[in-house]
Amino acid sequence: MLEVKNVSYHYENHDVLRDISLYVGQGETIAILGRSGVGKTTLFNLIAGVLAPQSGTIQINGDPNIQGKVSYMLQKDMLLPHKSILENIMLPRLIAEEKTKDAQAKAYQLLENFKLNQWADYYPKALSGGMRQRIALLRTTAFGREWLLLDEAFSALDAMTRRSLHRWFINYRKEMHISSLLITHDIDEAILLADRVYVIAGQPGQIIETLEINLPEADIDTQIFQPEFLAYKRTLLDLLDA
Repeated sequence: MLEVKNVSYHYENHDVLRDISLYVGQGETIAILGRSGVGKTTLFNLIAGVLAPQSGTIQINGDPNIQGKVSYMLQKDMLLPHKSILENIMLPRLIAEEKTKDAQAKAYQLLENFKLNQWADYYPKALSGGMRQRIALLRTTAFGREWLLLDEAFSALDAMTRRSLHRWFINYRKEMHISSLLITHDIDEAILLADRVYVIAGQPGQIIETLEINLPEADIDTQIFQPEFLAYKRTLLDLLDA
């Protein structure tokens, strides 16, 4: 389990986060939902180890040494334009000083697992936005870490592409056995992808609600019309409008 307990953070005289506590169990996806300026990205930087907590603790399985255990994917795909898709996915393994041949084999296997191997020799400029995000997720996976942070990873896509990527991500997380934390402004996205939603509001940002999500099994295009989905959406809209 990844656990954030009583974490606060401030920049100079500006309090950003206050007394944040949350957890992510093995295999879970949680969503952190809130308006701009409530400290969501600062929280992710703390969980990723980019920043050190000024108070409180962040642990994985009871260990406060979280460096190198969490992968972080930003809104922009950050694919290197001068490298092929295969070479982009190989990068994390090469950074870890793995032999080129082994890194190449693992990267190709990832592409093959998700039926994207036909794109191996293409360059990023040839891919659509949705396809680039899929490749960026696979590259993040190549680090071999079980914990994944997604900071507005789908927000730059149009509505139809985003929904398609939501379906793909649901399959991806099952296949890769990952646990993930998702920052989003999109209420529908939070409900569809998360097992639990934490709502952060105020300045400094504080968790004002924790909502457990339990939707009936169905395709996401069906789920968005179900009474349970609509009830969760009303609750979250009321919280964000308060």
